[in-house]
Amino acid sequence: MNKEEELLQKFKEVHPKLIDDILGCPELKEVSIVREWYRKVFEYNTAGGKLNRGLLVVQCYLSMVEKCQINDENTHLACVLGWCLEMLQSWLLVIDDLMDNSSTRREPISP
Repeated sequence: MNKEEELLQKFKEVHPKLIDDILGCPELKEVSIVREWYRKVFEYNTAGGKLNRGLLVVQCYLSMVEKCQINDENTHLACVLGWCLEMLQSWLLVIDDLMDNSSTRREPISP
């Protein structure tokens, strides 16, 4: 596995944990149906793309920081920031779809 594939794998591994952290807030623990709906929305809207923007955040971090500052914790935080950008992009796409009256995102409607 080359370095780009390793970085992509590491980036993707953060996604489920980040969703669990977001959905673990006390307000959502009492409302399981809402929590599961949010999980579906996050997974549908953030996991299917190319992830270029989020990966770029991590790659910028790795290229701009001194080698002595690169560790698992800081790389994880860069991945979290990258996923925040992916979530923002997904939100912008959903808003665009609403404005355009689009009925799907990334996947066609099943017949």
